[in-house]
Amino acid sequence: MTKKFAKDLKPRDKIKVYDDTLIVDKTEHSAIAKHGKSKVRLDTTNEKTQERGVLIVLATDEFEVIN
Repeated sequence: MTKKFAKDLKPRDKIKVYDDTLIVDKTEHSAIAKHGKSKVRLDTTNEKTQERGVLIVLATDEFEVIN
């Protein structure tokens, strides 16, 4: 497992969030806003249950990527 910043994630990456493995379907990056932080929206699919979800995190948050 390697670690990547949220801004560096690509579609088809598998990330570990708590005990779930999520597959990144799509990413969207925002510009730096008035609070000085950029954010990333991750559209994901749970590998086990096939449920879709959305994560909105800071661009500098780190995720464990499963190879």
